[in-house]
Amino acid sequence: MALNTRNIIIMLAALGLMVLSQGWAWAQEDQADDRLNLEPIIVSAQRTEMELLDTPFSLGSLDEVEIRRDPQNNVADQISRIPGVDIHAASGTASRRQVYIRGFEPGRVLILIDGVPQRKVGGIVPAASGVTIDPSEIARIEVIKGPVSALYGSDAIGGLVNIITKRGGDKPISFSLGATFDSSTRSLEPNVAIFGAKNGFNYRFFGTGVNAGERRLPNGDRLFYSRYKTRQYSAQVGYDWDHGRLTFRASEFDSESQFNPYAYDREGRIIPAKNMAEVKARSLYANVTDNLHADRETFSGKLELLELSEFIDKITISAYRENKLDDSLSTYVNRPGVYWQVTDKTSSLGSSAQIDFRLGANHLLNLGIDYAADKLKAKESYTGTPDAIREAKQETFGFFAQDQWRFHPDFLLTLGIRETVVKTKLSVDNTDPSNIGSTRANKLVFNLGLVYRGLTNFALRALYSQGYRTPTTTELYGTSTTRIGDPTLQPEESENYEIGLRYDNSQLTVDLSLYYAKLKNYISSREVDPANRVFQYFNSNGAKTWGAELAVDWNLGQTGFNPYLALTLARFQTIGDTGFKTFQSGRPEAYGTVGLKYRRPLYSGQIFTDAALAFASGNRMENDWNGSTSPRDASHRVDLTIGYEAKREHNFSFIVSLRNLTNQPYPNNSYLEPGFHAVVSARYEW
Repeated sequence: MALNTRNIIIMLAALGLMVLSQGWAWAQEDQADDRLNLEPIIVSAQRTEMELLDTPFSLGSLDEVEIRRDPQNNVADQISRIPGVDIHAASGTASRRQVYIRGFEPGRVLILIDGVPQRKVGGIVPAASGVTIDPSEIARIEVIKGPVSALYGSDAIGGLVNIITKRGGDKPISFSLGATFDSSTRSLEPNVAIFGAKNGFNYRFFGTGVNAGERRLPNGDRLFYSRYKTRQYSAQVGYDWDHGRLTFRASEFDSESQFNPYAYDREGRIIPAKNMAEVKARSLYANVTDNLHADRETFSGKLELLELSEFIDKITISAYRENKLDDSLSTYVNRPGVYWQVTDKTSSLGSSAQIDFRLGANHLLNLGIDYAADKLKAKESYTGTPDAIREAKQETFGFFAQDQWRFHPDFLLTLGIRETVVKTKLSVDNTDPSNIGSTRANKLVFNLGLVYRGLTNFALRALYSQGYRTPTTTELYGTSTTRIGDPTLQPEESENYEIGLRYDNSQLTVDLSLYYAKLKNYISSREVDPANRVFQYFNSNGAKTWGAELAVDWNLGQTGFNPYLALTLARFQTIGDTGFKTFQSGRPEAYGTVGLKYRRPLYSGQIFTDAALAFASGNRMENDWNGSTSPRDASHRVDLTIGYEAKREHNFSFIVSLRNLTNQPYPNNSYLEPGFHAVVSARYEW
């Protein structure tokens, strides 16, 4: 019998497990085991470090070990097991993954990397890069579900993803070499890091990159026009002393993606093009996107002053500058020499200052101010026509306060309040000078939360929070021939009601959330010129969403077994301005992951496995402008991960993750996911 790639991978994984299992008899009884973590989990996404059980927000997190043991090429896939988080592939591209939280789309979910917002205030090209950091560089990820606009402003109406990167090590100099191989794209992604610390100084230099081939589908075909490549480099230097810390970071992220020219069948299901001949047969105006390009250059600095006096606990000052380029080039396959190119250049800068006052042993007050300015230049070029150029600027001012008061040993009250002022101006539009103008919007929002910890290992919480989102420059002024803006758009506003329970006895952790949110002035778009695919933005009446989220993690002690469950039940209703209502939003109403982990000491390290079933229910997508619907099919995927980590003088890890074991075909938004494949990761640190 001929051995195909799938058989070889399964045999190698099984053989590796059998060989490693022979070392169990030699495992030392007194070895350190990470199965039990007796230290409380500390989180910082609430703008101050605090114990997880004390936060009134629904929050999930991943630490460095969890990230490393789930090898992924994209950060978004790392957080897909957190209840309430749904990951979509961006339309037609393999390299982009988009984060949805409780049904709220990208643009309504704020992503921070070391405090620097990853946002796009408008333009023609969609955010081509998704989350612009490699998982190998991350120390921790924290996700707040629900609005946190009182803490972070406009973009956090749906939630927050807070990414914290690694810093220097515990020796003067250390090296790390790693690589990840993905058989679905026949790609190898190496990464290298040099890091260290001495006498308070610390540093870290990192680099990685990948050239991915066309994705292999469950039927064995390669997905036409699905290649991509990325490059990432970063440098961090810092100095720590007894009462402070100073950190500087510079990074560059560059990606290039092809765009699969898909179509739809009569039911609305995806039909990916198999080759160029098929694309040419579609119409005279058929086109392919040869290169969807994104480039990010980021420079940031942060100063933290600690324990300055009896009353001033901490002062934090930070600033950043980022240059962003998004570029897309499409060629018309039946019209030689005809092309369409769109380019967005964005220059962003921002700063923030925060003071933490200690008003007693059980009372903390945070006061802060932040500012951000984003300048956009959008250019649209089409063969035979003059370039369309538009320039816009959006400035955001924020003033916030958060009060945390343990007024009783069992109760912690949290109040947050923020005033946000946003100024948007379109200064250049050579296609329609009458479109030039400016708008100003401001909003005061707050949140109020209460946590009760009168029961051993339990935390009961209740939260009311408000959200706010100002329109982008594109939504206000268009900045594209296919997107018509509306300068009279009202900002989106939301109200969120939530109750929850956490239980943590260091072996069993349970986190349950029940929520209801309503959104008004929801900004959407409708097709106004079907022949030319032109859409216009408008304020619909709003949306409503409610649901339940459950996370269970049960560490069965010395047996080494660890069952877990992440489950989301949710409904999302959109309400149009003409009385249109529908629950057919394309979002799954039930999704999650159920799995079983196993860990056991082996030699001077640990062997671990993770068997998981991920699932999502089906739904349909209904359009309010013509009443048409298209299906979003149910899906499931079975994965098995086997790995070994050694912790000696030099650290070593080797992980084999077998994905989609049942080779199920399933789409993710408008992109087909791979069939059975393997992801192999290795790392050596000394």
